[in-house]
Amino acid sequence: MTIHQPSPLHFIDTNIWLYALINGQDPIKSQQARDVIATLTPAITISTQVINEICVNLIKRENFTPEQTRDVILDYYARYTVIMLDQAVLV
Repeated sequence: MTIHQPSPLHFIDTNIWLYALINGQDPIKSQQARDVIATLTPAITISTQVINEICVNLIKRENFTPEQTRDVILDYYARYTVIMLDQAVLV
């Protein structure tokens, strides 16, 4: 009999995503962030809250357009498991 263990869920903090996405920050931290993400993909789970925080920062700090922001959102949904934070998840 084979017992299948559920795949681990990996959540990545907003700051790590931002280091990976924004050029011009600390190059060592940026590379480390990209390495972490690459290592954990596709087992990454991301919340809508984190996606929102990423997008707000990209708009404010990198002057992303609405189209660029939409593309970031769509990319997260295409690559990772996205969960909404609601009462059932938080409690």
